[in-house]
Amino acid sequence: PNHLSIQVLPENIKKQVVDDLEDYGKTIDSKFLKSYNYIKDLAIKHMLDQDRSDLLPQFVDYCNSLDKTRNLFFRKTFPIFKDL
Repeated sequence: PNHLSIQVLPENIKKQVVDDLEDYGKTIDSKFLKSYNYIKDLAIKHMLDQDRSDLLPQFVDYCNSLDKTRNLFFRKTFPIFKDL
């Protein structure tokens, strides 16, 4: 579903995702770095290719619904989303 796309994230979170992926890349063993960078670059390109933040409310509703069903707390598991 479109509302579960990484393109739905607001710009501030997209920036944090890019920063986190770049930082994580510094911890990758050199024999895996080329593959990691390839996948990371594709993911970032896809994420930044389109702004679908108009679907963010659906994403939040979906996560809240899953939280109730599963008795979990999405925002607690992923603190980057605490302000959504």
